[in-house]
Amino acid sequence: MLFNIRPEDRLLKLTQVFSLVDAGSMSLKEAAATTGYSYWHLTRLYKKALATGIDQLYAPRPAPKPRKVTSQDIALLKQQYEELGKPTLSQLHYFMRLDYPSFPAVSEEWLRRLLIRASAYSPGDRSQTFRRRFEAPAPGVLVQGDSTPYQWIPGDNTYY
Repeated sequence: MLFNIRPEDRLLKLTQVFSLVDAGSMSLKEAAATTGYSYWHLTRLYKKALATGIDQLYAPRPAPKPRKVTSQDIALLKQQYEELGKPTLSQLHYFMRLDYPSFPAVSEEWLRRLLIRASAYSPGDRSQTFRRRFEAPAPGVLVQGDSTPYQWIPGDNTYY
């Protein structure tokens, strides 16, 4: 199995296996069984090794940087927020993705923070409303049970 070893050792093992495949003494199916990879994944690795070289198989790829939000983007966001009549953030996010595909792909939380920074949106106070405790009007009224044919409260002849 090639899963729990270092990338350098994986490359060495794959180099040996791919050289046997190139020589014709081993098929890709046998190579997949030898290495522990699935046939599909080993075929993909083999094609990539042929195209880019074996040393590029496990080379770290840099993550693409997201487009930065400019002041023009913030002004456009603020303008749309005002024009749409201050919609909910999910609606604003939806309309921005539809109407302006070149707008940076940001989440609703980012839109919220950008609008707060542009002083177009204020989150307001969210007061916590607690539910009052429920009090039963009489003892035995709040007994939880199922639909069994016998009484739940000993000595009480009524079914609840």
